[in-house]
Amino acid sequence: MAEEALAFHIEGMMEDGEAIPEPSTLEEVMSDPDNRSGVAVLISVKNVQPKAIRVNVTLPGDVLEQIDKYAEAHGYTRSGLLTQAVKKLMAEPA
Repeated sequence: MAEEALAFHIEGMMEDGEAIPEPSTLEEVMSDPDNRSGVAVLISVKNVQPKAIRVNVTLPGDVLEQIDKYAEAHGYTRSGLLTQAVKKLMAEPA
């Protein structure tokens, strides 16, 4: 179930607009003294998510300020909040 858990975690990070870190090497993991008594396990995950593309949008300054305050208060990045809002809006019946 580790693959499923990792995929779910990555999906959540992407939905929140967070950057997905590069995988750690075995050497990096084991160089941490806290990990020396543990067992390293490699977990693969398929990359099925589309690549994020940077876009420029024009918004009124007061709206952007509200977006940023809301995003910060609710644990989102600006991009993550806008992504979630648009997905929710598009999922509603027209």
